[in-house]
Amino acid sequence: MYRYIILTTIILINALTPTHAFNLTEKLAECQTHLNANCLTTGTGGTALGCYEAVLKQEPTNSEAWRGLDRIKARYQGWINRALNRGQQYKVQAYQASIGLVDDLKTRLQASIPNTPTSTKPDVFVQLGHSENVSAVAFSPDGKLALSGSYDETLKLWQVESGREIRTFKGHSDQVKAVAFSPDGKLALSGSRDGTTRLWNIQTGKEIAQMLGFENGEWVTITPEGP
Repeated sequence: MYRYIILTTIILINALTPTHAFNLTEKLAECQTHLNANCLTTGTGGTALGCYEAVLKQEPTNSEAWRGLDRIKARYQGWINRALNRGQQYKVQAYQASIGLVDDLKTRLQASIPNTPTSTKPDVFVQLGHSENVSAVAFSPDGKLALSGSYDETLKLWQVESGREIRTFKGHSDQVKAVAFSPDGKLALSGSRDGTTRLWNIQTGKEIAQMLGFENGEWVTITPEGP
């Protein structure tokens, strides 16, 4: 009698226990495997994009998964630069389309994170951060903002007190090696291995001017209106 009850209980427990429970550590390791194999957005055995999407649907603020999406974009951007140097425009278009898939996913996932300003719970900010090493940091004159430059070819603006990422500055085509604020804190300056120095509007994130240096020591300044 007791043996029958125990056996029945075990059967019920097994029936109610998920056979494929979500294991975050294993899933992130799987995502990294896809990334290492360059199975980024296409592939028959799974992709890094689909893998990170699965993680973020379970944990919308998982920082490792968000960084993974940035790594996918960074890898495609590197391939775009190489294809441009080789004149392979068809590859450039394909890689740009893949970056669009990543951006679309990020937009959808960010929109799914509930915004509850009246909630008593603390605010949750998705901190994407840089996808490569940080190479330069500068603080604003009032000490309230920080600017970082990275090997991922971008600059990022941060709020010092909260640690919140405010915006990203994109335009360089190689590693950012130096960053600085203007004396009034309204402009940012960046130098890159792409041979340009760029001036940015802190409030909008827009590029104001690009200064290109030549081996003979001459410089040319390019603005949205032209050289």
